[in-house]
Amino acid sequence: MMRILLVGGSEKIKALCMSLEDENFRVVCTTSLSPPEDEGLSSYALILFDFRLFEQGHIQKAHEVFKRCGDSPVLVFVTEKTAAFAAKILKLGASDVIVFPCCRSYLQAYIRYYASKPEEFSVPDITGAHVLKAFIGVSEASAVLKKQILLASQNDMPVLLLGETGTGKSLAARLIHDLSRRKKSSFVEENIAAIQETLVEGELFGTKAGAYTGAVTRPGLFERASGGTLFLDEIGGINANVQVKLLKVLESGEFRRVGDSESKRADVRIICATNSPLNSWKDSGRFRKDLYYRITGMEISVPTLAERTEDILPIARSFLERLCADAGSMKRFSPAAEVKISSHHWPGNIRELHNCVSRAFYASAHTVILEGDIKFVL
Repeated sequence: MMRILLVGGSEKIKALCMSLEDENFRVVCTTSLSPPEDEGLSSYALILFDFRLFEQGHIQKAHEVFKRCGDSPVLVFVTEKTAAFAAKILKLGASDVIVFPCCRSYLQAYIRYYASKPEEFSVPDITGAHVLKAFIGVSEASAVLKKQILLASQNDMPVLLLGETGTGKSLAARLIHDLSRRKKSSFVEENIAAIQETLVEGELFGTKAGAYTGAVTRPGLFERASGGTLFLDEIGGINANVQVKLLKVLESGEFRRVGDSESKRADVRIICATNSPLNSWKDSGRFRKDLYYRITGMEISVPTLAERTEDILPIARSFLERLCADAGSMKRFSPAAEVKISSHHWPGNIRELHNCVSRAFYASAHTVILEGDIKFVL
């Protein structure tokens, strides 16, 4: 039996951790940074800390405590969702952070990954070349995101991706699919907010001929994604009626085409994304609470470029390399241009950066893209 140590933690955190106890795991709770006298921190398969133990200027104390844990993985419960905060605790020696509140299955996925022996839990290498080509990132914030993508890919729980417009939520969803057991089946993506409100139900579930004037029999998103992954972007854009029907699919695994009386089975993994405050919307009634909890089996925050500044230049260079390959030409950034790119705040995130590099590439008549070229297109 593997033993897990929880150091500190609110009553809710303790209750969540204790709910994981079974024939494989035993959870030991303590409020002190010193474990029971006859045991050392490194004797536990996994150690969980509540970051509040290190508040009030005691952040550096975390480093020496983590060193005492030896080879035991260290996970830290935090409430902040900023990548900068996560990066800080990782630099001090933690293996990973867990944003609380979270659901039982989410915590279970972390524990299964970190507490199990390698031969018991075989996972794909997220640092593999095929992933690096798609996901450019050298920052601590990127490392956190990659770990979360890897964890999400190891199960079929619904995932909610949170992040500003242009941060790369679609890419994160695609990577989760490509690393999962469903990778050989379809990945279907749809921006729900871009569909006319009266047509959303038909797009999701399909239609039967005669359902309304001009309707023809055709499959919806759920059928097209059968056996694979359905990525619904801007999930906050669906109306109350569609929310009810989507909830029913997630609960029962069944749906009906518009105008059809026969139910169909849905073997689909759901990933949703939003830049809207769904957490507050569920409290105000704008978004159904029960649906919110259904789509947040795992919640992943995708950082802005401002939170991963070390990645700006590598991403820009990657965009430029692709443009050169497509055009059959050779161009590079001047040192001054790279400084300008690195120092810009990029409110539009990766999407804005891609647009800027593309415009500068085509606007420049030289093999070297100058600072002036970047200023011109910003």
